[in-house]
Amino acid sequence: MAKEEHFVGKVAQKALIRRGDEVLIVRDIGDVDTWELPGGRLNVGEDPRSGLAREMREELGIEIEVGNVIFLEQFIQLRSGEPHLALIYEAALRSPHADLFLQPDEVAEIAWVNAENWQEYRYFAEYKRALASYFAKTTA
Repeated sequence: MAKEEHFVGKVAQKALIRRGDEVLIVRDIGDVDTWELPGGRLNVGEDPRSGLAREMREELGIEIEVGNVIFLEQFIQLRSGEPHLALIYEAALRSPHADLFLQPDEVAEIAWVNAENWQEYRYFAEYKRALASYFAKTTA
């Protein structure tokens, strides 16, 4: 029997923020043409939902209601080569008409996508799978 090896890595918590039939995607300043879901890393001792809400305030200047985890996956981050666990929570803006204020040292661009146009963007593989899963459920 093979010896068990436990996961050791970073937690990437992301928000699938809905606005009507659209979902918010972001492009990091370090990525020229690759998109993902907004979020960040979980800090030591931090409650995951509170940490995700903190990331949204810091990066986008918004308040969100964090729902349930709707997708999770282990992956190796391309830039660092480090193992990560992605926890993707369904979320909603507390104020549906809130203005987003991008933190210029983290977020280069945002877009709202729906079931018809989300595939027009290039994503990191784990977030493409998460969006495919989400839109498959919402359009079924």
